[in-house]
Amino acid sequence: MVTDNELWISTHPESKSGLQIVSGHFAVSDFIVTEDEATTITKGADSWFKTSEKTGFRFGADRFGSSEVATWFNERSKPTSQNTFDDDASELNFAIQGTMTLWVSGSVFGDKQQQLIFENTFLAQGYSDLTDKWWFAIAGATNITGNKIRAKDKSGNYQLTFLRGGPESPVNRVYVDG
Repeated sequence: MVTDNELWISTHPESKSGLQIVSGHFAVSDFIVTEDEATTITKGADSWFKTSEKTGFRFGADRFGSSEVATWFNERSKPTSQNTFDDDASELNFAIQGTMTLWVSGSVFGDKQQQLIFENTFLAQGYSDLTDKWWFAIAGATNITGNKIRAKDKSGNYQLTFLRGGPESPVNRVYVDG
């Protein structure tokens, strides 16, 4: 049986921007899993979540780290300043590249929902300190210190900040702020 891995995308609980994540979609364009590990991830696969349903992106893959997966992630998400850890991974269980779409409201959007598209988003899972931890990167993003990146959406009109890592971020959550 393949392990179900969930990554939550949500507004930071201490956000003062008023931004709300309504739902999200991730379309897989490429991926790698440690050799001989089972997976249900496929190119073209979709993962959806709705904040109201308290769910996250789900990807089925067994968890055994390898340097091959880390190299794949590191090479595609270069430079390291595009990921929240601002570092290269040494071993990862699996890594995924795709397009992340978020539907947001609040902040500058008011009551209207706005679709924000982030192409070449990278998600990866590794293992550290007795727990599986997610890596997060977006092509063209800038690391702004403290496990945060700032990225523009496809239109170039909107920027969001993504936090993954550090003492204020659970290992399976990416916090988003406007």
